[in-house]
Amino acid sequence: MGFPKRSILKFCENVFATFVILACIFTLMTSLSSSKLYKRIKTSSSRSKQGVLREAKNSFRMAMDSHDQDDKNTFTTPMIPSKIAARPHPYIDPYQQWFRDRNVVKYSVRDKHPVLPEAEVINNKDVCKNDPVDILIYFQSRWDHFERRSVLRETWASSKTFKDIRIRAIFVLGRSAVPTDQLKINNENLLYHDILQGDFIDSIANLTMKSILALKWINENCIQAKYVLKADDDMFVNVFALVEYLISQIYEKDKVVMCHAKENDTSPIERNKNSKWYVPPNVFQGRKRFPRFCSGYTAIFTSDLVPILYKASFSNPYFSVDDAYLFGLLMEKIKDVIFFDIQDNMTLNQKSALEEYTGDGAIEHVACNAWESGALEKFWRATLSKLTKWAKSHANVAIVQQTRNDMMGRR
Repeated sequence: MGFPKRSILKFCENVFATFVILACIFTLMTSLSSSKLYKRIKTSSSRSKQGVLREAKNSFRMAMDSHDQDDKNTFTTPMIPSKIAARPHPYIDPYQQWFRDRNVVKYSVRDKHPVLPEAEVINNKDVCKNDPVDILIYFQSRWDHFERRSVLRETWASSKTFKDIRIRAIFVLGRSAVPTDQLKINNENLLYHDILQGDFIDSIANLTMKSILALKWINENCIQAKYVLKADDDMFVNVFALVEYLISQIYEKDKVVMCHAKENDTSPIERNKNSKWYVPPNVFQGRKRFPRFCSGYTAIFTSDLVPILYKASFSNPYFSVDDAYLFGLLMEKIKDVIFFDIQDNMTLNQKSALEEYTGDGAIEHVACNAWESGALEKFWRATLSKLTKWAKSHANVAIVQQTRNDMMGRR
């Protein structure tokens, strides 16, 4: 007894059809899987290029994402890693390595500067003396910001913040348009001896003059500093986080700038003569947008750049947009500069930053705007209440204790 021939043929056709259908399904699934994998890889690559790693577990986001911007300089986007999580046991604190001697040679001036007045109104040459200096802070401050300078001296810019890291600070001012106001500045300087005052009117148009004056002063009087921190006087900087999470990443490198970087060809150049940000046509000739530069509200750079930048200021055209001048025009002439973009760890939103510092959550902003009266003190007290294990081991105990006492007295 056998199967009919027609039944056998139909059975074979059904088997073949089933095989074809399964093969199609397999091919479709493989294609979809490959497509999803490609999308994941592409998304991951894109996220990496943008430095978007917001899901890190600790307060400071983890990553180091770098790429070359041009054949001269390197542009790097760091995300601040957790040093605590990676510490071996027993832990040997490497902080002394972070402040290695750089043996920078100052620029020997041969000619008069083309735009800078020959003499300063006030020049405190002995702020650094011949002592070792780890971080020199220079503030671009307006002449009448007496209260801000007073608070900065007592909080994060104090030379007594650390017990073993040496900080010095200088305030760069211009002159008041009213000559009798000079007495107020003179009296302040008699108390603190930390003012550098140029012989030019203190105005937005002369901000670049302040930058050049600061370079000149550091070149001549504090070239031994390992790092230079430039800040506006309405900024709060968490100096403990600055050292532990930022300087610890760059100490082996030379010619480094860490800042909120404005990428090449993204910021328009103002050619309108009536604008306070006017750039004359002989600067960046033929260009409509600035080269890469740093927003000047806060930036830290290695001291080996100081004499090179100061030298470059003698031969480059002057214009009043100080951050584009210092970190754009002058920096563009220097080879092998490494830019670290730390804009994700800086904010000009005072309200949200204060909520971050005074709340129970993590702190991720190293530099914050603190324009409002009392804001600097609030940031400082919150910082001292959230010191990491590393920061506690280096903070001046007397400052921490005094701040705690002040906080207790306000309750």
